[in-house]
Amino acid sequence: MICAAEIFEFVDIIVSLFDALKSNPYIEFNEFDSFAPKRSDAICKWYIDAEAYFEDIHRALMKAEHDIMITDWWLSPELPLVRPMGTQYNQDKRLDRVLALLAKRGVKIFIIVYKEPSLFVNLNS
Repeated sequence: MICAAEIFEFVDIIVSLFDALKSNPYIEFNEFDSFAPKRSDAICKWYIDAEAYFEDIHRALMKAEHDIMITDWWLSPELPLVRPMGTQYNQDKRLDRVLALLAKRGVKIFIIVYKEPSLFVNLNS
């Protein structure tokens, strides 16, 4: 036999679940049929192409004071961070030259280049 206390406890649980559902933004209809609501305070940026992305990487590298840590599957030291590359000014903004400048300033640079399993990916990196 069920006592009144058990019924009240069950009702409290159900009411709590409904309250949680009402305050949960993940059950509402969101833009583009997304599961998550739109956020205005997110720290992220959309990139249309790589040009703006690499310029932002250059800006972030130049702000480094202590350490830089890079991991990659394939990394080219001649990678241009700021384009166009025709001018001498922009030649100094290649990845290898930027890292060399920062190393001279005393910034420690750590780079891990992973070797891919050649059975699956044969880039010979």
